[in-house]
Amino acid sequence: MFNTLKMSSLLIKNGFLVTKQGVVNTDVFVKNGVIAEFHNERPDRIVDATGLLLLPGFVNAHTHLYSSLARGIQTTYTMHNFYENLKYLWWRLDAALDEESVYYSALIGGIESLKNGVTTIIDHHASYNFIDGSLDVINRALSSIGIRHILCFETSDRLGHKQAALALSENERFIKKTSTSKSGMSAGLLGLHASFTLSDKTLERASEISSDTHTGVHIHLSEDRFDRDFTIANYGVLPVLRLNNFKLLEEPGILVHGIYLSGEEREIILKKHIYLAHNPESNLNNAVGVANVKAIGEAGIKIVLGSDGFSHNILDQMRTGTLVYRWQNSTIQEGYAELFEMLSKNNPQLAGSILGIKIGELKPGYSADIVGYRYTPPTPIDRNNLLGHLFFGIHHTPAELAIVNGKLIMQNSNLLNIDEKEIYKKAQDISGKMWKRFENINLQFKFPYD
Repeated sequence: MFNTLKMSSLLIKNGFLVTKQGVVNTDVFVKNGVIAEFHNERPDRIVDATGLLLLPGFVNAHTHLYSSLARGIQTTYTMHNFYENLKYLWWRLDAALDEESVYYSALIGGIESLKNGVTTIIDHHASYNFIDGSLDVINRALSSIGIRHILCFETSDRLGHKQAALALSENERFIKKTSTSKSGMSAGLLGLHASFTLSDKTLERASEISSDTHTGVHIHLSEDRFDRDFTIANYGVLPVLRLNNFKLLEEPGILVHGIYLSGEEREIILKKHIYLAHNPESNLNNAVGVANVKAIGEAGIKIVLGSDGFSHNILDQMRTGTLVYRWQNSTIQEGYAELFEMLSKNNPQLAGSILGIKIGELKPGYSADIVGYRYTPPTPIDRNNLLGHLFFGIHHTPAELAIVNGKLIMQNSNLLNIDEKEIYKKAQDISGKMWKRFENINLQFKFPYD
């Protein structure tokens, strides 16, 4: 279990930073979890970072840790569209999860996130045969690693109003539980699946919880045309207008995907100052299209970058997102800076606002969330061309060092607080059992839900 005692000071020696002038060898001093000025104090611990490129830890702004044990899973159903992919794969998977498989899914996802430089995870969870206490289990898994996290449960009426009510209660319970903590290590959002699986009754109750707890939503939005078309046909409004009618667009909150947004919907999102999460690799994999983030960004909407559970490598999302941006807009001059701003500025700004901390920069006053890459640049490197190195080199280099909240939690690519080999061995056994349950699940869904 992770040692919760706060180390008073830590000195990271001999790493290097990339500045406008080029590579600068540096020491980073950490005191009480925060980067501080160094005044020849004797640190409690010294960490040798010789040869390591030091960067702020990354934030994954939207993922599904529960998918970690789905790698290689197969289904006998033939899926022709996005809705059938949900119905026959993902909704059956989340119904097959139990407490043990939820715990190990979170552990595996946390381990692989950290090794890809991610020190903060914003997760969107679902396990409809294990609702009550499920967020505590994920919290326990990620806390044992030492990684920051913002959690929610995916509320949906797809299995009936009773299950939706239980999901809302789990969200409310976890939000209230974490709101009393001032550690900045965990927090809750109000999780909702998507407009097309949510009844007016459930949205009304969600609105009450949001207002009572002063908490924003984390919801999929217009990932596929089905969400938009279903909402219009059954409720007479576009998805964003429907959420706004229930006062569910309060900040800080996350709308995920937004591929099929109208101009009117973009205007509302902008006025509400709510974030839109872009997940390019998942969108391509699901063949649903990809949001035109150039147009959305030019409208003034803040965009963050997530992986949607497709992988735990957020640099790969930046890379793929850049390529898609260039293809969509027929440009080779743009994309780099836009996607990097999502990752390096918007993601930590969003997570920091929810957790009540300052992250995303390596300077005094910011929380000491630091990752180190053993990267030897074969060409000159400075702040002006760092993106090229991230894009063509660092993105496939495993992180070797990780410090979160001033605590050393990974060194030489080995996590210090858990037994990785034992976890992976156990995960193989647990996933095999979960897959067998998955094979025997046959769920029935009814539309609409009111």
